[in-house]
Amino acid sequence: MNNTNKFNVGDDNTFYGNTVINQPMAVGRNAKAGSGSIAIGANAVAGSDIFLLLNKLKKSIAQQSDTADIEDLVRELKKQSPDKTLVGRIWSGIKAVKWTGESVALIIQISQILDKIIF
Repeated sequence: MNNTNKFNVGDDNTFYGNTVINQPMAVGRNAKAGSGSIAIGANAVAGSDIFLLLNKLKKSIAQQSDTADIEDLVRELKKQSPDKTLVGRIWSGIKAVKWTGESVALIIQISQILDKIIF
């Protein structure tokens, strides 16, 4: 019988059976893994800063505004080949809202990431 006990082997590596995983890994159609994460399954997303930040932004405005644009942006970014023009257009609309408080910092962080994707 195969024993697949988990052992920590240092340096942020995890050992499963005969496999040492020490870098991001995405397994599955359209799966995407961010720094230090593993995403398994079709359309799985794990550890991607952009998705975490967009989720925080969505939560911060849920009481005061419609979050449909953020949901549209997330849906487009999860595609294997996101439409850069559409991402830019949706993001421009989101940025045009008058943001306050924590949302301003999130907008700045998200902009820095999306600028690398769009341009």
